Order: sequence, then structure tokens, then C-alpha cells
Amino acid sequence: MKEGKQSFMASAAEEFEAKYPKIEITRNTTLLVDDDSNNIRLALKNGVRGIWFDPHDSDLLLKNMVVLR
Repeated sequence: MKEGKQSFMASAAEEFEAKYPKIEITRNTTLLVDDDSNNIRLALKNGVRGIWFDPHDSDLLLKNMVVLR
């Protein structure tokens, strides 16, 4: 089964934390925005918040982000 964006997100978090050691990145502080619903499903399954980005309705992205607040 495809692992989604998990390895890329982990790598980016490690690089960011190395550059900014006072900032802690966790699953609770991470939001995946992706146009691949499978990646969103896998992120949610792994405890990471995710929003599906519909390239045909970009205004929906902001609406979905506001709901997460």
C-alpha cells in the first residue's frame, strides 16, 4: 500500500526543526493540504489533520481551513 506523504512530511519536519530548534512540530501542529484524497485519508489515519484541495474550487480550501479552527 502506498504510504502517502508521511515520509516527505517527516523529512520536512526534521529539516525545519533543525533550522528552528525552538519550534516543535507534531501531528497536532501539522496540516496536510493535498489534491490527492488518498494522501489525505492516510494522513488522517496517522493522526495528521488534512484538507483535500480541489483545484477546480480553490475557494473551498479557505472554508475548510476555517472549519479546523
